[in-house]
This record gives sequence, structure tokens and C-alpha cells, in this order.
Amino acid sequence: MSGERPRRRYRPWRVASLIAVHVLFAVHFAHWKLAGRTLAPLEFSEAMHTLELGIVTAGFVFLVIAFLATLLFGRFFCGWMCHILALQDLSAWILRKVGIRPKPVRSRLLLFAAPAVMLYMFVWPSARRIWAGESAPELRIVTQELWRAMPGPWIIALTFLACGFAVVYFLGSRSFCTYACPYGVLLGIADRVAPGRIVLRGDCTDCGKCTAACETHIRVHEELTIYRQVVSPACGRTFRRRAG
Repeated sequence: MSGERPRRRYRPWRVASLIAVHVLFAVHFAHWKLAGRTLAPLEFSEAMHTLELGIVTAGFVFLVIAFLATLLFGRFFCGWMCHILALQDLSAWILRKVGIRPKPVRSRLLLFAAPAVMLYMFVWPSARRIWAGESAPELRIVTQELWRAMPGPWIIALTFLACGFAVVYFLGSRSFCTYACPYGVLLGIADRVAPGRIVLRGDCTDCGKCTAACETHIRVHEELTIYRQVVSPACGRTFRRRAG
């Protein structure tokens, strides 16, 4: 499986997908400005309020759509449409341009961080409610709090530094997706039953080119040899095709 040629071929589509997501964000904002009300914030984290308080938000709807799309098409959102992944790729490119070489720390304990956050965000609210004997919250829609979860300029700058440059330098490229993203864990579960998985076709020559091309540091050739498909939950594939 050659990495560089497919990556170049699909790069314009990936860029177009990322732009399309932000165009939808802009349309959502424009609708709020024109109509004076719209469905609440777009952040995925807003899904916590839906599970805990019954508040239906745009973020919850967006996450449900991404989850259902992943069930059908695989984990394309993580590789093609996630703004945090784009931030990491940009940060890695800038570090290369200025001659700074990342010094990633490797620890298996980091693999437990994202699942732990995912359980806290999406399982704990319902589990706590059931344990306390409380009934499910009544669903209600918020239409006038678009800026409720929006960060200020200092938090935005800190996010760029932490989720971009610091994470790339200390943990490697796309490491936020691998070690810290709770949404990636959730979408990774859906990806396991998606029909678009990368599978082995023919005999693997064990050349390692697929592993060298993988930007999430998965040992692709080993997984293809053992499982005949990529099974790592860290895989946020930016293109899909059969491996040969």
C-alpha cells in the first residue's frame, strides 16, 4: 500500500471537506444573526448537557450525525473534517519549517486517557442518574445561547498552544487524536463495524511503506499481517482503499 500517492490524490477532497464544515458553521451563525435564534452551540461537548439535563443542542445533533455517518462510511470525520486534526497538522508543519524537531514521550498509560474522558462525558451522567434513581430528563431545545460555550481569546490562544504545538512537540503528530480525544473513541467504536475498513488484499511484502506513511504512528504492516485489516482505534483514516 503506497502512502504518498493516495495522500496527494485525496488532499484536495480533504481540504474541501474541512472548508465545508466551517462553511456550515458560518451558515449556522448567520442564521442566528438574521433570525435572532437558532439551535444552541455546535461544540461536541454540549452532548453532555443533552445526556445530563435533557438540553438538545446543535453539538449533540452534530455528534449524532457524525456517529451515524461513521457507522456507514467509517471514521472519515476524524481524518477529513476535524478542526483539531487540522490544527495539529498545521502545528507540525510550522515546527518543521522553523527546524524544531518534536521529542515525543511514549507511554502506554496515555492510551487510557481518552477512553476515561469519553466515559466521564457520555456514560457517567446517565449512570449517575440511574444510580440515584432519577428519571430521564425531559428534552428541551435551547435556541438563544449560541455563545454560551464559546471560549474567549485567551482560551482560544491556549487551545492553539496546548492542542497544537505542545501536544505535537511532546507526544507527536496527531497525538491529540490518539491520546486525548473522547469523540475519537466514540467514533472509533462505530468505525469497527463500518464497511469501509482498510483490509489486506493479496500478500503483504512487509516493506513498511504503509507504516511510514501513517501519520498517527500505527504499525500498519504488522496489523495487516496479523489481522488482515487495520484494527487500531487510533486510526483516523484520511483516505480509504484496499491495501495490497
